Amino acid sequence: MSKRPRPKLPVGFHGAIEKMIEAISPTWALSRSQARYKSAVFSAYHPGLDGHRTSKSIGSLGGAADKHLSSQTLWALRERGRVLDESNTLAQGILQTYEDNVIGNGLIVDALTDDNDWNKEAEHFINIEHRWDIRRSLTNTQFQRIVLRTLMRDGDLALICRDGRLHPVEGDRIVTPQDRMRDPNVVNGVEMDGDGFPIAFWIARTQPTSPYAADAVRHDSKDVLHVWNPRRFSQTRGVSLTGQIFDQLNRLNDYVDATCISAQIAACFAVFIRQSMNYDEQYGANETNPRSGETERVEELEPGLIMYGAPGDEATQLRPEQPSFAMDRLVDTLCRLCGRHVNLPLELVLLNFSHSNFSNTRAAILQAQMAFRSYHHLLTRGVFRRVYTYLIREGIRAGRLTPRPDFWKHSWRPPSWPWLQPLQDVQADSLAVEAGFASRPDICIKRGTDYEDVDTKEARARENRKAEGLIDEAEDNAPSA
Repeated sequence: MSKRPRPKLPVGFHGAIEKMIEAISPTWALSRSQARYKSAVFSAYHPGLDGHRTSKSIGSLGGAADKHLSSQTLWALRERGRVLDESNTLAQGILQTYEDNVIGNGLIVDALTDDNDWNKEAEHFINIEHRWDIRRSLTNTQFQRIVLRTLMRDGDLALICRDGRLHPVEGDRIVTPQDRMRDPNVVNGVEMDGDGFPIAFWIARTQPTSPYAADAVRHDSKDVLHVWNPRRFSQTRGVSLTGQIFDQLNRLNDYVDATCISAQIAACFAVFIRQSMNYDEQYGANETNPRSGETERVEELEPGLIMYGAPGDEATQLRPEQPSFAMDRLVDTLCRLCGRHVNLPLELVLLNFSHSNFSNTRAAILQAQMAFRSYHHLLTRGVFRRVYTYLIREGIRAGRLTPRPDFWKHSWRPPSWPWLQPLQDVQADSLAVEAGFASRPDICIKRGTDYEDVDTKEARARENRKAEGLIDEAEDNAPSA
């Protein structure tokens, strides 16, 4: 006898039940949602969040990336990254290095329409006049630097396009509402269609204190710029980059602290004197706490301390034995591991070039510049391209710019990096232009300068030299380089 098929519940039935429970008892509704997340966390994994005391367990369940990157996992990694950014000098330095090399003094836009006058107006509007931040409290350079820092530290963020400006939303505010937790099309706060295309983002009204939020509001994806850097096709949310090296940086901090404290303690002892009389009787080793009235043993160290011991007592480690000779090597090794995860060589992690020759330093910097360039392309082509189109369109709508059919044409200029070998680099660029492998605009963009400004200043300087009689007619008619 065949089993009768179970009747299918109508769509939204579970959500209606959850709403009913929430109306009767919000505490019960919250405990139910937390229980569902806790049951799902067993299928989640991350090498920095689970495992044995010294070794890390490996998840044995397969599946899509979203199955493993649960809201709790993303929340924990995000908070770890923030802790490092607030309290760890090395993590702060890594993020600062990326900000300085990817953003620098700000990514500058160059409008590329056929009207040069309109281009200058648009560039002034985007780069100088118009503040992107919805609060108008940040300069555009500060806004760009915080976007990059948040991307690396938190894993992702959202920029809501509103009123001609950008409203930044940190990743912990992108949450799945309680009544949509059983909806397979809503994953970690992102609502998708049948093909996995994001059609909406659920964003909490207030900053949540846990992965659970009940006040999420739906925002259409056309109004939201999701800033993230995925590593799998089945991934919906970004993962904190610094949160993944939390353990290594903590071990490094603990080791350095323990070594320094050990050296400090050892350096406090000046001499140890054996006494024939009991030390407690001669000097007293206890004091009475005036607050509690209890007798407490005095345990205080200071530089130049003289210790008196009883007969038979022996001193251990009166000479500083820390830091050991292996400290530098271990610190460098841990820094290399952390730097490898963020594609930074040891020299740029520590900003220490004393143990590297010029060839090694040049190779390290060139390798790091590849990582900086990849983040520059990620931001400009994936995010700021849409930012430019949105802001220019809003500027036209507000009457601050005249309409143009090709208003969207533009490019982003990266910051200039220091010259490694100025003479050789200039010669190489000149030969590239002469051989046709690059153009003068390409070289100017590479150096972080506006080629139109260079041409204008060069022409103005040429006219000034001509007016002063510093160049003759033959030189004036000579073609420029």
